[in-house]
Amino acid sequence: MMHAPDVIEVINALGSASVDVWVHGGWGIDALLGEQTRAHDDLDVIIRADDVKALIRVTRELGFAMMTDELPKSL
Repeated sequence: MMHAPDVIEVINALGSASVDVWVHGGWGIDALLGEQTRAHDDLDVIIRADDVKALIRVTRELGFAMMTDELPKSL
């Protein structure tokens, strides 16, 4: 389960690593609405291809694991 504090932690950590991130999917909709509308199992983000290694490093440091590796389009 992905909770709002987890989302904020990931976005802040990526920002600290100079990774520009755009949130989409369920959390992106919730951000636009200004409230969480349902439970979420994941966080969908868009990043630049050059930032993939940083994304993997940062999320691992936060204790997250890659469940599906479909590089170069999805992980």
